[in-house]
Amino acid sequence: MDYYIQASVQVPMSRAQADALLELARHAVCAETEKLLDLPVGVPGLLQRLLVDSAGDEEEPYSRVEAGFGTSRLDLDGLTLLARPEGLWLLDSERADLDKMAALIQAAILLYDLPPVGFEYACTGSRPAADAYGGGVVFVTKDAVLRQDTSEMLARMRKRPTLKRALEQGSAT
Repeated sequence: MDYYIQASVQVPMSRAQADALLELARHAVCAETEKLLDLPVGVPGLLQRLLVDSAGDEEEPYSRVEAGFGTSRLDLDGLTLLARPEGLWLLDSERADLDKMAALIQAAILLYDLPPVGFEYACTGSRPAADAYGGGVVFVTKDAVLRQDTSEMLARMRKRPTLKRALEQGSAT
C-alpha cells in the first residue's frame, strides 16, 4: 500500500509578487544566499527551509529544481509552485511537505503584508484500507503556523460533554 499526503493552496497576491517570490525561492534552493540579504528579518530563514529534504536524501538540493530562472513554475522535490494571475499556487499530490509549504506561505505573508492563509490537506492511500485516510488543516499567519489533523479534531469532539450526551442518546448528526 502506498500512502500519500496531498495539498493544494492558492496564496492571493499579484502576479508580479508571485513571480518575485518564485525567483527568491530559486535563489534559496540554489544556495545563492547573497540574493536574500536585503529581505526582511526572518524571510531568508523561511526560504532556506525549502532546502530541507523531508526524506533525508543527501542529494544536492538544486538538482531537484526543474525550472530555470525567469519562468513562472518551479518544481521542487514534488512541490510545484506556479505563479498565476490570482497569486501563487502551491501543489503537491504525493507527499506534501506541509512544513515547506507553510514556510513559503509565511515568507510571502511577511514580504507582502498578506492576510493569514489557511489550507487543507488529505492523507490517502493507493487502495482502500481502514487506516489509509485522514487529513487536516494548516493556518499560517506572519507570527505562527497552526496545524490540526482530523484525528485530533475527532478526539476533541468525542470528549465534548454535549456531543458525548448526544451520542449516548443516539441524536448526534
